[in-house]
Amino acid sequence: MADHMREYTADEKINYRKKLPSKYWSAGVIITKNIKDKRHILLVRDHRDKWNTPGGVGDMGEHLADTAVREVHEELNLTINKSEISMCYLECKSVDIQGTSESFHDDSWQTLWALKRTLTTAEEAKIKVDGKEILEWQWVKWEKTTKKTHWRIGRRLKDLQGMDIQNPSVIYKEVDR
Repeated sequence: MADHMREYTADEKINYRKKLPSKYWSAGVIITKNIKDKRHILLVRDHRDKWNTPGGVGDMGEHLADTAVREVHEELNLTINKSEISMCYLECKSVDIQGTSESFHDDSWQTLWALKRTLTTAEEAKIKVDGKEILEWQWVKWEKTTKKTHWRIGRRLKDLQGMDIQNPSVIYKEVDR
């Protein structure tokens, strides 16, 4: 029997999952502001010239809410608390174990968190990007985000467009890789 057709032990599956790159653990933060009665989202442009929500990859063992808070601080010089954010989008990608039909969703979370308040004028004045990882930031009308961002983040933001930022509910999606 070919190796990829055999049954894997629990230890082999765990070791496989440990080898997966950490890029499958990510957290982005939706920060909103009303400008002229239109809801806008704060987007950042990274060193690859891609627009996205502030956020990034979780460190080993880091809770995704902690990742969201840390990334906002690193990318924008803003301090927010975990109590001020709420998960609003969870995308789970199926990880195929070497040709088997088993999937392990805990290896591949991609999340968006909503800041449940608007930034103060003082906070907005403190926003500072490093010019290396993040090149710039700007407020973008929510309905324009699908054109400005990568299609994946644009799809997620479109799904969340009517969300009540003060009391977000979670949208869960499962996709195949």
